[in-house]
Parts: sequence; C-alpha cells; structure tokens
Amino acid sequence: MQMLDQFFGYIYKFVDKIKEKLLTPLAMPIFVKKFSEDRMSDLLVSLLKKELILFSLEQAKLHGLRISKEVACFDYWDVDKHEWASFESQYVLAPKEGGDEELLILVPKSIVSKRFLVNPSRYIAVIFQHLQSLERYQRTNGTPKTKKELRESEIVANYQKDKDKSYILDKTLASPEYYEAYYDDSIRFSDNKSLTDEELIECLTK
Repeated sequence: MQMLDQFFGYIYKFVDKIKEKLLTPLAMPIFVKKFSEDRMSDLLVSLLKKELILFSLEQAKLHGLRISKEVACFDYWDVDKHEWASFESQYVLAPKEGGDEELLILVPKSIVSKRFLVNPSRYIAVIFQHLQSLERYQRTNGTPKTKKELRESEIVANYQKDKDKSYILDKTLASPEYYEAYYDDSIRFSDNKSLTDEELIECLTK
C-alpha cells in the first residue's frame, strides 16, 4: 500500500490532462517502484475476483468441471461503492497431485495477453529518442549520443536504487509530454487480438 500511496502522491503534482493518463493500469508497472507486470496481473485478478469467480462457475457448468460443495469468502473491488467488499460463493476445483483439489480461477481468453505491452525499458527508450533530438545531447561532431551513452550519463551516473523507475519519475515530472506521447502511441498501436488456442497452450506448458 505504501508504494501506491507514493504513486498517488506523485500524480497529485500533475495537471488534470496528464493525471487521467497516469491513473490507468498501463502506468502502474512503469512508475510504481517494486511493482512489476506480474504484480499488476495479481492486482487485476484481485479487483475482478467476483466477476472471474462467476465466469469460472459458468464455464465449469458448460464443460463439466468440478465445483466445490462448500462456499468460500472472496474479496473484490466494488465499483459502485468504490471500496473493497466480500462475497461468498462456490468455486471451481482444479485437480492436484496426491488427490487434493484447490481453487481454479478461469480467465476469458479475450483478455489474455502474451506479454505486457508497456514497461519501464520501452518508456525509457522513448524518452531517449526525444533527448537525441536536443542539442545538449549531441556529440561534438553533431551526431546524437547513443541510447547506451544516454543510459550511462542519465541513469547510471545519477541513481543508486530503483534506477530506471527513479529516472522515469523525475523525467516525467520535468517533461510530462514524454509520457503523454508514449501513452498515446501505446494505445494506438496496441494489439487487441485474442491469443489463439496454440499460443495459449504454449504459454501454459512452458
């Protein structure tokens, strides 16, 4: 929670136009320290827990999967009340070695992505592209510094911990238009196609 509090405190410093683009799932893995793509996936499952449990039960009835006899309590985000809430429900059972069974949550194939399309490295690459067009980041012969050179001078030389995200936080606060351009491009060129069955099987069997 402390990480998220720091993030929201950071967003408070921006104008409303940028705030809207920072208060999205796209931004959190980029800006929140020690918050990776995997933690973003876990958070989304927690927020959508009720919908996913109900979806799982529907699919279990369609495909003959085992459903628990007892009910369990699950937490989820209530979008109407803007707060965490709880509900009780049966749940789908997944077979496990040794004969034990555990909770199985199914996710609609249409919302599964092979990889997270935004990450700190990609955003830093976009920032460096902007810097390479500025005179102060040119070599003496007039050619732009390479991204490797920029990383050494901009990040490695100036930060000790959480280097990439610390740089991103400072640079975005100084030049919010960099993130605005990155966000718009990410939305414009995002691939919204569902994974094929073969791609899903490949992901699940790695």
